[in-house]
Amino acid sequence: IWSHYKANTVEELLSGCVDKNDVEEMLHVVQVGLLCTQATPSLRPSMLRVVEMLRDRFEEAVVPSEPPFLDLLSMDCFNESEASRLLS
Repeated sequence: IWSHYKANTVEELLSGCVDKNDVEEMLHVVQVGLLCTQATPSLRPSMLRVVEMLRDRFEEAVVPSEPPFLDLLSMDCFNESEASRLLS
């Protein structure tokens, strides 16, 4: 999702799943969700703030920075089949 957000192509993920009238709202939800994945806890919004941002979709949300990713395949404790099971 982050790579699509950064490339401004999130709509590609939503095509066929969301009514065209709801795309703008879904983009807002994605942006709020990315804010919740910030590496530094102090940069993440509180749940109260998340609810406020989701209620007022016209409110301009803070632009998220790149979230941390956990690469399960590079970890010694996971093999490829376990990682794909966890990711599905």
